[in-house]
Amino acid sequence: MLPILILALATSANARDGQKEFFSRFVPQWQAICQIPGHRFQLQFSSKGGDPTNDDMTASVSWDNGSASELPIKPALFVADAPKVKEPSQCDHVSAFLQETGNVLVVLRRDDRPSSDRYLAVLLDGNDGKVHDVLPDLGAIRDDSLIKVDKHGVSIHLGRTQAGNSDANRSSEWVRIEEVQGRLSVRLGPPADHSGK
Repeated sequence: MLPILILALATSANARDGQKEFFSRFVPQWQAICQIPGHRFQLQFSSKGGDPTNDDMTASVSWDNGSASELPIKPALFVADAPKVKEPSQCDHVSAFLQETGNVLVVLRRDDRPSSDRYLAVLLDGNDGKVHDVLPDLGAIRDDSLIKVDKHGVSIHLGRTQAGNSDANRSSEWVRIEEVQGRLSVRLGPPADHSGK
């Protein structure tokens, strides 16, 4: 009888943990604290109606100099993200990477239920927080999502797999984002090899 009771309690605890994990994305507001050389800023996500399941969450950025602005992206349910990445993010809970230009490339995750979550990208000025560019949809996210970062840009492993096993199909799982003259450029393909450059 005792082993059955222990099993029942363990199952109940696992279910509660699973519920906590499931509902943790449905918080009405949350923030990410970010730090780059010379500046500290926050990304804030807030549901206008207080119910994030309405997908009405807006995103804004506020800087240590007192400036603040709403990001020009469509309201959605934005969720914290922690993909596998070798380079440290400039923010907690959000993937953000300092570029060679001093700008910050922020990769946000939005809930697209009942389908897989999707990524979008925002390029912020590293001095005044101005939004230089937005890529509103980079594609669906794999369970084993991976981000590779270098000084030239970011490569994200996404769920863009097509039928078949050719190299072309495998490479299309990768999306490459680079800053080009203050704008974001995107292409399909594996991470660029900048070794020796």
